Amino acid sequence: ATLSRIDALLTGAVTAILIRNNKELLEKYAFRFFITSIIFFTAGILLARSFFFLKLAPFYLAADIAFACLLVYMLSVDHKNATLKNFLNQKVFIFLGKYSYGLYVYHYILYMFFKDYFIRHIQAVVHNYWAAFFITGTLVIFVSVVVSILSYRLIELPFLKLKKYFV
Repeated sequence: ATLSRIDALLTGAVTAILIRNNKELLEKYAFRFFITSIIFFTAGILLARSFFFLKLAPFYLAADIAFACLLVYMLSVDHKNATLKNFLNQKVFIFLGKYSYGLYVYHYILYMFFKDYFIRHIQAVVHNYWAAFFITGTLVIFVSVVVSILSYRLIELPFLKLKKYFV
């Protein structure tokens, strides 16, 4: 992956701008971009002959575009995807969406901080690397959610309240 994941951030930003300013154009071409992106990403996997993410870094932009277009396409066709909209409007997704920035920022830092220590100590108890890896991942997800909630309430909300003075 790119160091900053600027490709994913740029894809999200362009998608958001198009949703706000030219939704019809986005809806018209979303499925075509999705198919094209999937073809490029699949070609990248075949060329790299690997699913290892560092070898696929140049092809992540295609994956980012594919998922953005798929989401726009699925959410824009009202009559076909009411089930998907209902699914994505469940409380757990609204909750995760509210704290998603914190989850994005903190999860990797927390994983890198905890992984060696927890995997080693848990593996000593359960005697299975994959079980220790899974337990560590679960703990990191839980800690990431807690840190994200604290960050949202203590850092993000105060700054969001200042928005009215600058917009």
